[in-house]
Amino acid sequence: MAVLVSCMLEEFAGETGRVLGKPDRGLEDCIRRDKMLTEYIGAALKKARYKKLDDDSWFAEIPDFEGVWANAGTVEECRSELREVLEEWMVLKIRDRDPLPTLGGLNMEIRKEDAA
Repeated sequence: MAVLVSCMLEEFAGETGRVLGKPDRGLEDCIRRDKMLTEYIGAALKKARYKKLDDDSWFAEIPDFEGVWANAGTVEECRSELREVLEEWMVLKIRDRDPLPTLGGLNMEIRKEDAA
């Protein structure tokens, strides 16, 4: 399913935009993009800050990712929710052509090209 998601992200970029580099080359290109997305999401989650709240629930946020936060009853649930929120946030950013933060040399950008 992750491969399909990364391929679908290109659709959000629009007819003359492309996500993560070269034009689509089928499944191989989708797998390459999926790996890049997985690395980016992993790097973002490594920056996450967790805090146990007074009501014994957990809160997490990722610095530099405005609006990406989660709150759940356990740290595991909080981590899972944070990942889901991050993925949805990224889809919206890509759809709207908003920049994504650079993480450890990983730069996710949408490049606009002339239609062929």
